[in-house]
Amino acid sequence: MNAGLQAFAAYRETNAATAIMDASPHQLTALLFKALLDKLAIAEGAIGRGDVPSKCDSISKANNILMELKSTLDLTNGGQIADELDRLYEFSISGLLDANLQDSVEKIRSVRAVMSEVNEAWIQIAPARGDG
Repeated sequence: MNAGLQAFAAYRETNAATAIMDASPHQLTALLFKALLDKLAIAEGAIGRGDVPSKCDSISKANNILMELKSTLDLTNGGQIADELDRLYEFSISGLLDANLQDSVEKIRSVRAVMSEVNEAWIQIAPARGDG
Protein backbone atom coordinates (compact mmCIF):
# COMPACT_ATOMS: atom_id res chain seq x y z
CA MET A 1 0.00 0.00 0.00
CA ASN A 2 1.47 3.37 -0.93
CA ALA A 3 1.89 6.21 1.59
CA GLY A 4 -1.12 8.14 0.28
CA LEU A 5 -3.45 5.18 0.68
CA GLN A 6 -2.05 4.46 4.14
CA ALA A 7 -2.63 8.06 5.19
CA PHE A 8 -6.17 7.98 3.85
CA ALA A 9 -6.90 4.70 5.65
CA ALA A 10 -5.52 6.11 8.91
CA TYR A 11 -7.62 9.27 8.49
CA ARG A 12 -10.75 7.22 7.80
CA GLU A 13 -10.16 5.06 10.89
CA THR A 14 -9.58 8.11 13.09
CA ASN A 15 -12.63 9.85 11.67
CA ALA A 16 -14.81 6.77 12.33
CA ALA A 17 -13.47 6.37 15.86
CA THR A 18 -14.14 10.04 16.61
CA ALA A 19 -17.70 9.75 15.30
CA ILE A 20 -18.31 6.77 17.58
CA MET A 21 -16.80 8.43 20.66
CA ASP A 22 -18.83 11.60 20.12
CA ALA A 23 -22.12 9.83 19.36
CA SER A 24 -25.19 9.76 21.57
CA PRO A 25 -26.79 6.36 22.31
CA HIS A 26 -29.36 7.07 19.58
CA GLN A 27 -26.61 7.92 17.10
CA LEU A 28 -24.66 4.79 18.04
CA THR A 29 -27.69 2.67 17.25
CA ALA A 30 -28.10 4.53 13.95
CA LEU A 31 -24.45 3.74 13.14
CA LEU A 32 -25.11 0.06 13.88
CA PHE A 33 -28.09 0.06 11.52
CA LYS A 34 -26.02 1.72 8.79
CA ALA A 35 -23.24 -0.84 9.22
CA LEU A 36 -25.79 -3.67 9.21
CA LEU A 37 -27.38 -2.48 5.97
CA ASP A 38 -23.94 -2.02 4.41
CA LYS A 39 -22.91 -5.57 5.35
CA LEU A 40 -26.15 -6.96 3.94
CA ALA A 41 -25.55 -5.16 0.63
CA ILE A 42 -22.01 -6.53 0.51
CA ALA A 43 -23.27 -10.06 1.25
CA GLU A 44 -25.86 -9.78 -1.51
CA GLY A 45 -23.21 -8.73 -4.01
CA ALA A 46 -20.85 -11.46 -2.84
CA ILE A 47 -23.50 -14.12 -3.38
CA GLY A 48 -24.11 -12.77 -6.87
CA ARG A 49 -20.38 -12.97 -7.65
CA GLY A 50 -19.90 -16.36 -6.01
CA ASP A 51 -17.43 -14.78 -3.55
CA VAL A 52 -17.85 -17.19 -0.64
CA PRO A 53 -15.26 -15.64 1.73
CA SER A 54 -16.78 -12.15 1.36
CA LYS A 55 -20.30 -13.56 1.73
CA CYS A 56 -19.41 -15.41 4.91
CA ASP A 57 -17.53 -12.45 6.38
CA SER A 58 -20.32 -9.97 5.63
CA ILE A 59 -23.07 -12.25 6.92
CA SER A 60 -21.06 -12.97 10.07
CA LYS A 61 -20.57 -9.25 10.72
CA ALA A 62 -24.25 -8.52 10.01
CA ASN A 63 -25.22 -11.30 12.41
CA ASN A 64 -22.93 -9.86 15.11
CA ILE A 65 -24.56 -6.45 14.68
CA LEU A 66 -28.02 -7.99 14.97
CA MET A 67 -27.00 -9.81 18.15
CA GLU A 68 -25.63 -6.55 19.56
CA LEU A 69 -28.87 -4.72 18.75
CA LYS A 70 -30.86 -7.58 20.29
CA SER A 71 -28.74 -7.48 23.46
CA THR A 72 -29.66 -3.83 24.03
CA LEU A 73 -33.39 -4.55 24.25
CA ASP A 74 -35.03 -4.18 27.65
CA LEU A 75 -37.53 -7.02 27.42
CA THR A 76 -38.66 -6.46 31.02
CA ASN A 77 -39.62 -2.80 30.69
CA GLY A 78 -39.69 -2.28 26.93
CA GLY A 79 -43.21 -3.52 26.40
CA GLN A 80 -44.60 -4.41 23.02
CA ILE A 81 -41.97 -2.45 21.09
CA ALA A 82 -39.10 -4.40 22.65
CA ASP A 83 -40.95 -7.67 22.08
CA GLU A 84 -41.57 -6.82 18.42
CA LEU A 85 -37.95 -5.76 17.86
CA ASP A 86 -36.79 -8.98 19.50
CA ARG A 87 -38.98 -10.94 17.10
CA LEU A 88 -37.66 -8.98 14.09
CA TYR A 89 -34.05 -9.47 15.15
CA GLU A 90 -34.65 -13.22 15.59
CA PHE A 91 -36.29 -13.37 12.15
CA SER A 92 -33.28 -11.58 10.67
CA ILE A 93 -30.70 -13.76 12.42
CA SER A 94 -32.51 -16.87 11.22
CA GLY A 95 -32.81 -15.41 7.71
CA LEU A 96 -29.07 -14.75 7.57
CA LEU A 97 -28.32 -18.32 8.62
CA ASP A 98 -30.54 -19.56 5.80
CA ALA A 99 -29.03 -17.08 3.34
CA ASN A 100 -25.54 -18.27 4.20
CA LEU A 101 -26.40 -21.95 3.89
CA GLN A 102 -28.46 -21.58 0.71
CA ASP A 103 -26.54 -18.74 -1.00
CA SER A 104 -29.88 -16.97 -1.11
CA VAL A 105 -29.98 -13.38 -2.33
CA GLU A 106 -33.73 -13.43 -1.66
CA LYS A 107 -33.17 -14.16 2.05
CA ILE A 108 -30.64 -11.31 2.26
CA ARG A 109 -33.11 -8.98 0.55
CA SER A 110 -35.85 -10.03 2.95
CA VAL A 111 -33.68 -9.26 5.97
CA ARG A 112 -32.54 -6.01 4.40
CA ALA A 113 -36.13 -4.92 3.77
CA VAL A 114 -37.15 -5.57 7.37
CA MET A 115 -34.08 -3.91 8.83
CA SER A 116 -34.45 -0.93 6.48
CA GLU A 117 -37.93 -0.35 7.89
CA VAL A 118 -36.64 -0.61 11.46
CA ASN A 119 -33.83 1.79 10.54
CA GLU A 120 -36.30 4.30 9.06
CA ALA A 121 -38.42 4.13 12.21
CA TRP A 122 -35.29 4.65 14.32
CA ILE A 123 -34.37 7.74 12.32
CA GLN A 124 -37.88 9.13 12.82
CA ILE A 125 -37.62 8.93 16.61
CA ALA A 126 -34.37 10.88 16.85
CA PRO A 127 -34.27 12.91 20.08
CA ALA A 128 -35.40 16.50 19.58
CA ARG A 129 -32.68 17.88 21.88
CA GLY A 130 -30.22 18.02 19.01
CA ASP A 131 -28.10 15.14 20.28
CA GLY A 132 -29.89 12.52 18.19
